[in-house]
Amino acid sequence: MKICGQCGTEIFDGEEFCYSCGNTGEPIECVHEPMNKQNEWIALLLALIPGIFDVFGLGQLYLRSYLKAGLFLAVSLVLYFAVPHYGVDKGTLPYLGMTMVIFLAQAMDVMNTIRKRKQMKNV
Repeated sequence: MKICGQCGTEIFDGEEFCYSCGNTGEPIECVHEPMNKQNEWIALLLALIPGIFDVFGLGQLYLRSYLKAGLFLAVSLVLYFAVPHYGVDKGTLPYLGMTMVIFLAQAMDVMNTIRKRKQMKNV
């Protein structure tokens, strides 16, 4: 896999520039450790179990997707500190709906990352 040397976004074969930041510089070869069944389950469990308690991003952190992990962890902090400060009760339907969407997004992202790495391993 190749990643952008400027922003770290994955660059697919045949692309001449980074679609995220526009960098046309030389991409960096990135070698991830191969995914095995144990790593897959650990990543999924780290995404699902803490996600039930509104702690997001641990699966991405385990998979070394640091930017995504940081974003999901920042959302967790906002939910933990800022939302109660503004008077939103954690039992209300909008809060539960918002956390469910974030939970599903981070779980699907972990599964998608695992799928991509398995495909790269098979190539």
